Amino acid sequence: MSLHRVFTSLLLCVLASSSQAQAQRIDVKVIGASFFEAPPLRDKNLAIFATGSTQEKVEVHVILTSTVKRFTEAGSSFDKGDVKVTAVLPNKAMQSLGTAEIVSFPKFSADGKARTMSLSINRLPDQAVQGLIFEGNVPLSVAKGLTKSTAKFTPTVGTPVKFNDIVAVVSKIDGQTITLTGTQSLKRLNAVSLKLNDGRTITAERRGWGSMNSEFHQEWAFSAPLSAGTLNVDIFEELETIQHPIKLVVGKPY
Repeated sequence: MSLHRVFTSLLLCVLASSSQAQAQRIDVKVIGASFFEAPPLRDKNLAIFATGSTQEKVEVHVILTSTVKRFTEAGSSFDKGDVKVTAVLPNKAMQSLGTAEIVSFPKFSADGKARTMSLSINRLPDQAVQGLIFEGNVPLSVAKGLTKSTAKFTPTVGTPVKFNDIVAVVSKIDGQTITLTGTQSLKRLNAVSLKLNDGRTITAERRGWGSMNSEFHQEWAFSAPLSAGTLNVDIFEELETIQHPIKLVVGKPY
């Protein structure tokens, strides 16, 4: 019968020998994994409730820690990296399973020096496996640090705002949410708050972002109704996307 277990004691090997990895000083630690195998001979009568008889997935979860730079969410969601997955069979033979997917919605530490990442593969060999090897490069958006800037603000569509070298316009207002439109430099915005003219400060949460051709936009939802004041922002310095090498050997837990 198929088994589905989450375990945190794994055989782990992290590839960190390249000069780029050493320069960035990023450590990788496995914090858990899940195995989901199809039943023997894909027998639908043995499938776990609410799953299909052919459904399979192995997912490994890691924490990345940087001693030099901050991790950001600014990287392209279309860059899935190039991590190949290889199954290790009981007779020590290897079988390629293709390229792993990077699961969305990572979490970040308060200081930006740590983040989560999950890698997933949705197929397994039609025979027993002893473990899987995840090896390749993952895209990481990193920045040197943060700087602050301010801009006068009125809750009116078409209002221009400038934060240092970031130029944008308020292209939409929907209740307490504003949409900023500009160039790709908008990706450097990390945090936004609004100090109202009455002295109160309200914070904003980024709810979405995207681009079309060379035009970028971000949506920021504020915690209270909008009125005139001063926008205060944190801006990433020296933002870049690196391709970081990774190698994980995940042993089967049963």
